[in-house]
Amino acid sequence: MDNNNGMGGLIIRDAREIKATYYSNISSCEAASGRIHKEEEDHFSTDELGIFGKDYQRIKDAVSFNKLEEDKILLGKGTERFLRNRITQSLRVSQISRTIASQLECPKLEIYAIGASALLNDIGHAPFGELGEKALNEMCTDIGGYCANAQTIRTVTSIEAMFPNFLGLNLTYRTLLGAVKSFKRFNANDFKNLKPGEPMTKSFIYDEDYVMLDKFLKTTDIKVRTIDSQIIDVAKKIADAAYNLNDGLKEGILHVDDIVKKLSSEYHLDRSLIKPLEDIIIAARNKCSVEMKAAGGNFDYDRVLRKEIVSDLVKYLMGNITLNDVTEESKSNTYTTWDKELGFGSASILAKALKTMVEDLVYKEEHNNEQRKKGVKAMEKIFKVYSTKPNYLPAEYRADTVVAKYNVKVLGTKADFQKRLAADYVSNMLESDIFEAYTALYGATSLQNL
Repeated sequence: MDNNNGMGGLIIRDAREIKATYYSNISSCEAASGRIHKEEEDHFSTDELGIFGKDYQRIKDAVSFNKLEEDKILLGKGTERFLRNRITQSLRVSQISRTIASQLECPKLEIYAIGASALLNDIGHAPFGELGEKALNEMCTDIGGYCANAQTIRTVTSIEAMFPNFLGLNLTYRTLLGAVKSFKRFNANDFKNLKPGEPMTKSFIYDEDYVMLDKFLKTTDIKVRTIDSQIIDVAKKIADAAYNLNDGLKEGILHVDDIVKKLSSEYHLDRSLIKPLEDIIIAARNKCSVEMKAAGGNFDYDRVLRKEIVSDLVKYLMGNITLNDVTEESKSNTYTTWDKELGFGSASILAKALKTMVEDLVYKEEHNNEQRKKGVKAMEKIFKVYSTKPNYLPAEYRADTVVAKYNVKVLGTKADFQKRLAADYVSNMLESDIFEAYTALYGATSLQNL
């Protein structure tokens, strides 16, 4: 294969245009390094990592980020098998994002801004995945909805308690904008016709954060979605495709010999789309065979083969990054102000199919599906209790305490604010926490009746 597909030296197509038009739009804006709140000298001082490096460190130190280590992406409830935890996923997305930025020759210190935004990738993730996100959105329709991206932004602006006088991590505007997937407000009409089991496809951010960021954007020439956000979006798709495949192979729910066959017969991918992956697999097999002969008997062939395939797949997808025309559907979903955004071109079809293939295999496990449905029912019931009876919540999630301690200006009624705090608390719970909280409220045998 030649260098254009990323198997040799990594080449990002349209790199000059991307840097000149998209990256300079935010890189040249000094205001993007500003923060929402003024800080004391010791908090704001710059070290060798720069202002954005400080954002990166704050996120890594945040309670919500470190809790992701406990949030395992399971193959089946009631088993010890798991694919990976969400902190690993976030770190991979951040690493790939920084590699892409480096290949675009972005300034070293500014690469931290992209890496920091990417670390926020999974912070707003709801218990029980898309089922849990959809359930919370339906229960929060009257207070501005719920979605993972909106919750991510809210977590770092209004929930984390790193400072004594205000809530949030006080990240720079650039880091916040890099984490925004869709710069739009909640609209209940976007979700009212969803069928049972149909996932949410539209993203948004909550009104308070929208107003804050919109006010900032009106003072600058920054266009959304920023190049940082686009890089992270592409990096997430690469990570999902490559590491879903890695997990499927590692856990034995997928075999190397079945990959190409499944993509062709079950997902109906054209031969031209599958060929690059087939070449990657062949090259990885040949390399591993040579290394195995050289190593004698002390060689873990399956592990090394898997590593080679995943590594070369990541390089292939990164080598196919280019600028694609933005469709009207995409504009309505993301509210982008660009006519073109970063993507893979035809390679995006392969990336999506690889991600979906492993997810389909995982969620065919009936036990896993039933446990998720049961978990969502438990989550709905405890959310209703927490929304109306704040004494069941820790003090930092009670409206009276938050308002008094941080002088928070409440939009709407106090009851609405308490409901939002209940959503904050529930959305940050682990799936095992949901079941424990439910049995604490309703009795040890209550799960049997869900």
